[in-house]
Amino acid sequence: MELRTTDKLTEVPLSVYTHYHGGCRFDFADTPGPGTEVLAVYAGIAGTPPAIVSAQVGQGRALLTGVHLEISERECKDALRGHSDMSEYLHVCDRLAETGDARLAVFRRLLAQGGLELG
Repeated sequence: MELRTTDKLTEVPLSVYTHYHGGCRFDFADTPGPGTEVLAVYAGIAGTPPAIVSAQVGQGRALLTGVHLEISERECKDALRGHSDMSEYLHVCDRLAETGDARLAVFRRLLAQGGLELG
């Protein structure tokens, strides 16, 4: 699934391919409520609904994502190995490889957005 970041997550919008396994999307009436930010949208779905959101919760923040930024091409292929229909889904793994470095950069930005200090 093609994901596009917003300026709330990256300085300029980035488009990356991520693993989407029928995950959720977030529906807001017109705009998210106070303390809620849309960090990325589904570029491949009509209306580009939110795919990753951040919300103020008490004194912290919650990060909610409908995609699996942590899944790499290799992990995708490992998960498919041994399945009789593996060949039908290898294109998903190949798409992940196309933007692997950018996907990891977005994942790191997301973790930093959540307050994690990355070395």
